[in-house]
Amino acid sequence: VVSVFLVFYFLGDKIKKQAEKEVVFDESSLEPLKNYVEDCIEENGNEAIDLVLKQGGKIDPGFYYYYKDDKVNYLCYSDNLGPCEVKAPFMSKMFEDEIKNYLSMKLPACINLDSIRSEGYNVQEGQMNVDVDVLDYSVVVNLDYPVTVSKGNSVIRQNKFTKTFEVPLGKIAKVSKDIIESESSYGKFFNQIYEIKHPEVTVKSYGPVNVVIYTVLLRNYNYEFQFATRSWA
Repeated sequence: VVSVFLVFYFLGDKIKKQAEKEVVFDESSLEPLKNYVEDCIEENGNEAIDLVLKQGGKIDPGFYYYYKDDKVNYLCYSDNLGPCEVKAPFMSKMFEDEIKNYLSMKLPACINLDSIRSEGYNVQEGQMNVDVDVLDYSVVVNLDYPVTVSKGNSVIRQNKFTKTFEVPLGKIAKVSKDIIESESSYGKFFNQIYEIKHPEVTVKSYGPVNVVIYTVLLRNYNYEFQFATRSWA
């Protein structure tokens, strides 16, 4: 009994340390962090895209027509007799800027790494920089966000997070540009002629007095983009 006592008395700490498992990071350890950040991008990105689609390209329109409880941004407008003046000549760039600004505002509140710190990890975070690229049939969001997680001698680093949204915003922008250029040049848009040339596109219009609400739809995509024009032609 005395011998057993002496062994545990002098070697207990050594045995305990050997029994403890060291936390080891590998590539798979990046996945929970990567998934968490990209889930935040997805959630807030979908919100931004939804607002852009139903509010004429603006998340917080300042110049709009109130239609079915939505503030629908004017993309072409005139107070005078004659066709309207184009207000958004660079549609895709407008979409990119609106989504980028929304994500830059929302992501810092959504991404909270304190739960990792509470587990005993040291977490260092750099500044977030959002980049949005609107392509014909997708929207790509890249987040430059340096994160370093360490514990003991083990360290993992992640700098880039990416999410792709299968939304045809670029194609919608091109169709909408054609519509407002026609409105600006001729005072109207010729739906039927356009749809014959572009059978994958459907353009609906609703016309109160001097105002037209256009809705752009693409075949095989469950997204609608609506915007307003005002013309006295």
